[in-house]
Amino acid sequence: MEENTSNTSKKGLSKGIIALIVGVIVLLGGTAAAFFINSSSPKATYFLAEKNSLEHVKEYVENRYSDELAWVEKSEEEAIEQNLDIGVTFNDPSSNGLQADPAIEMINNSRLMFNTQTDMEARQFYTNIGVNYNGIELNDIELAVNEGNLTLGLPFLNETLQFHDEDFGSLMYELDPYTFTGNETLNLDSILFDNMYALEEEDLEYVKEEYIMYTYDLLPEDAFESSNEDVEVNGESISAEKVTMHLSEEQTREILTNLFEKMKDDEKLKELVHEQLVNTSYVAGSDMSQLEEEINLILEDYETVFEEAIKEVETFQFNDGIQSALWIADDKVVQRELNIALAPEGDELVSLDINGQQHLTDDQIFFDFEFTADESSSLVLSGDLNSKDGIIKDNIEVSIPDAEMKLYYEGEESVSDNTRTFDRTLGFSEPYTGEGSMVWSGESTYDEDQMNSSNTVTFGTTDMPEVLALDMNIDGSIIDSVTEMDTSNIVDIGAMSSEEISTYFSTDFAEQFQQWIMQLMGGSNFN
Repeated sequence: MEENTSNTSKKGLSKGIIALIVGVIVLLGGTAAAFFINSSSPKATYFLAEKNSLEHVKEYVENRYSDELAWVEKSEEEAIEQNLDIGVTFNDPSSNGLQADPAIEMINNSRLMFNTQTDMEARQFYTNIGVNYNGIELNDIELAVNEGNLTLGLPFLNETLQFHDEDFGSLMYELDPYTFTGNETLNLDSILFDNMYALEEEDLEYVKEEYIMYTYDLLPEDAFESSNEDVEVNGESISAEKVTMHLSEEQTREILTNLFEKMKDDEKLKELVHEQLVNTSYVAGSDMSQLEEEINLILEDYETVFEEAIKEVETFQFNDGIQSALWIADDKVVQRELNIALAPEGDELVSLDINGQQHLTDDQIFFDFEFTADESSSLVLSGDLNSKDGIIKDNIEVSIPDAEMKLYYEGEESVSDNTRTFDRTLGFSEPYTGEGSMVWSGESTYDEDQMNSSNTVTFGTTDMPEVLALDMNIDGSIIDSVTEMDTSNIVDIGAMSSEEISTYFSTDFAEQFQQWIMQLMGGSNFN
């Protein structure tokens, strides 16, 4: 039994080692993207080509969608208002032309309206929700978040409901002491206004300086060689510089061992891992102190994990080490190969091969890559993005040929002044369920401090081309400040006991709702 447990543990560690090694390979590929390397050696040429290729793609996207990105930037720096009007049409495939389900009819004849205002700098959020059913409008469902406090206004209430984030835990504990500890928080302020998953700029710089350039310096210069070779990319013959990287089995072990040793002893890195685990594990309503304890328990083995990884690397199989080649023209990658075969001692080798080509110009991004594992299963990623004189045409496909499966994107757009007209399709096909697609078409205009767009999104299959259709109209503008809700008559839910809450909702709340619904039904026809 102990032997089985030990073997399972070793297999788990081996998978972790493989993941770490693949991560290091990715790190090597992106090394030069963070720093300019002032050298003309084959090693520097290799990584500068990667850097230039990444930067070209980034600039291509930024130039293509400059108006949209500028609006996003404004929304992060200034107060904005957006009005969203959305309608849904559902075609019931089981109706067979007969009378539709009343619930579906109600959905098809209704529209939702949202007036949303945000100020990311002031950390304020407000939305007013309305419903239009057959021309009858129900408005003024208001919700606001300010300094972590949640405020709710309903059209039938004379008072405004308020809930303080710090009261959530104690209230939930009173309602259910077996599930809640009393320390839970909604943490709405951070969820709405912070990017909880992104590293701070200074932390990102730390990782770049301490690990990216460190890894670059570990790579021996004599592992790189350069030669000239013509290649054919997308039907075009290109004179390229071929730079190969061949790390021997021993060199690969040495680099990984040094890197893992550095990670093991790095308290700053351990803190960053802790922070990321907390941020990615947190959900609204969690007990942060309890979550911290769980993460601390996991990280008790932080040093041990790296110590065991270092030991396993000593006997890990790296058949022929790591072999990579880049073909470079105009200081950018036009073709690449990567070959690696690895496994724990005594296990069968696992191979990974990446082969493909790309061509990056001001008007076009073309790529065609094949990822193969164990010389059997493969995944193909290909794309052709074209943009010239305001006309855009894109095709991207991810496929698994052996399984006859593919996921694809097709897009056609035209841009005139600040207005973009578009027709985009995201679809899939596979032999068991057939084909399905989402078609998004519309028009958008971004002009200084305002924007508007009209959108139609349809979902369908081979048998039912339009099962579901959404039409959405959006108008946005810069505003001076976010609307503040009336707080002159507040009911503080968080300050009440569970008994007081129950009494309030069964008396005052219920009576006002009943009066409102009777008036509404008396003056309207909802049939």
